Order: sequence, then structure tokens, then C-alpha cells
Amino acid sequence: MAEYLDMQNQVLRQRLENAMQHWERGAEIQIQQFHARLDALLSANQQRLIALEEWRANGEDLAADTREGGFTDVVDGLQTDRTASQAESAIAAMSRQLDALEQQQAMEQGQHHAQGMGD
Repeated sequence: MAEYLDMQNQVLRQRLENAMQHWERGAEIQIQQFHARLDALLSANQQRLIALEEWRANGEDLAADTREGGFTDVVDGLQTDRTASQAESAIAAMSRQLDALEQQQAMEQGQHHAQGMGD
């Protein structure tokens, strides 16, 4: 009986260790993703600061209308990227649908061929 309980304890311990390893891996991935997002934000802010320094060095006016023009350019760029991304997504969806239709057609042709051989 003691051996059976020992065996059960080992099984439970192993399951707990496996679950902990799984959770740790998930946490590591989330932390890596979080750091990647922070790095991206930091990089974007650094680029903005570099651009501001370049504007100052070139003697450009940093008045609101100038900043608005830069902001408008950034928004336009984001919208262009978003439109391109949406188009790529639509093309990918169409490609998946086409693949599914081709597979369905191939299956139907296989069924008709099998029925023809069975007659």
C-alpha cells in the first residue's frame, strides 16, 4: 500500500512539475513579447526625438503648424500601411478559400471516380 501511495505521489509531483514548466514557458513568452513592444515604443520615441533634433539643427520652425504637418504625414503613412495590410489579409483569405475549394473539388472528383469504378 505504501508503494502505491509513493507511486501516486511521484505521478502527482511529475504532473505539477510539468504544469509549472508549461506556465513558466508561457510567462517567458509573454515577458519577451512585452519587452519587444516596449522596445518598439522606445525606438519610435527615439526616432521622434532624432527628427526634432534634426529640425532644430536645420533651423526649422517647431511651431504647431509644422508639427501638425509631420503628424499628418505620420497618420497618412499609418493609414497607407493599414490599407496595405487589409489588402494583404483579404488576398490571403481569398487564397485560403481558393485552396479549400480546390481541395473540395478534388475530393468530389475522387468520389465520382470511386463511384464510377464501383459500378
